[in-house]
Amino acid sequence: MATKCKVEHDDTVFTDISNIPALKLRLEDPSYDVNETCGMGATSLMQAASGDNIEAIELLLGHPDIDPNIRDCEGRTALHCAVMEGNLDYVQLFLSCDKVDPNIPDGMGNRVLSYACWNEEDKEILKFLLHHPRVDKNAFGEFVYSSEEEEEDELGFDTIHTAFETACMCSPAYILQWFLDCEDLKIGKKGMFYVCRTG
Repeated sequence: MATKCKVEHDDTVFTDISNIPALKLRLEDPSYDVNETCGMGATSLMQAASGDNIEAIELLLGHPDIDPNIRDCEGRTALHCAVMEGNLDYVQLFLSCDKVDPNIPDGMGNRVLSYACWNEEDKEILKFLLHHPRVDKNAFGEFVYSSEEEEEDELGFDTIHTAFETACMCSPAYILQWFLDCEDLKIGKKGMFYVCRTG
């Protein structure tokens, strides 16, 4: 399961994201590389997505040279960070940008839908992603480890499998209804097993 996105950065790389006037000046500088990364592979956009300043996200996403799909050392994009932050407004803003690919897996093969499933307190982001036309609801993770003794499962967890694996911590009835309302979701054998197990 993914941990909360904490962006560590080098002050020589990033503008103070909370200082909007300074950020605007930096973005107007033609020599500024808006996609520059720190040693951990994080970008200014990742820093903004992990913070509390939606205006910074708007400014960065609006820059003509922005690449919102850059991955950090753990394979996470800025959208992964926004989903982990648990802020629906951030996620909606990211997906309003055509450049953002919501189906990029992290280093463990987990997409933003899986991250949303893991949020035990708020499922509104999951609900939003399930009904967004650009989100692939049927993607499998590249691999997961079932236990130290077992070999890795090359198919990994599909979306509904992941949701019901964590459903004991939320309300499976509500989640099931969201999935049933999602016309382009395919419920495979593994997913159906978890539906029945938690029903």
